[in-house]
Amino acid sequence: GPGGVFVIETKTRSKSVQGNPVIEYDGEHVLVDGHAPDRDPIAQAKACRDHIKSIFSRVTQRDPKLRAVVLFPGWFIRRKAKNVEVWVLNPTAFVKFLKHEPCLLTSEDIGMLSEALETHIRSNRRS
Repeated sequence: GPGGVFVIETKTRSKSVQGNPVIEYDGEHVLVDGHAPDRDPIAQAKACRDHIKSIFSRVTQRDPKLRAVVLFPGWFIRRKAKNVEVWVLNPTAFVKFLKHEPCLLTSEDIGMLSEALETHIRSNRRS
């Protein structure tokens, strides 16, 4: 969209029945109810972002700004840092964050990037 390209990694986790379940994010690490997840969602989101970035670079010879995002539906996220490389949010907060993003892409940019992804997907289906 106009605010840039957002590469989203969605994580679902069951909540404990005791206490006040929360996800904490210090800008680098995620704790779910005080425990580190088995797989690092920050590393996963960055890897996905980098993969999409390589597709755009190869297909369009452009390097648009991409934001890695980890979404935890249904969870309260306690963010302890601002201006982070990866956003860790719930879907409601994500929508609010998007509303405050400056416009970085024109409709032509969005169309070109969408076409680049479609081209990549079609070429992978054939092979």
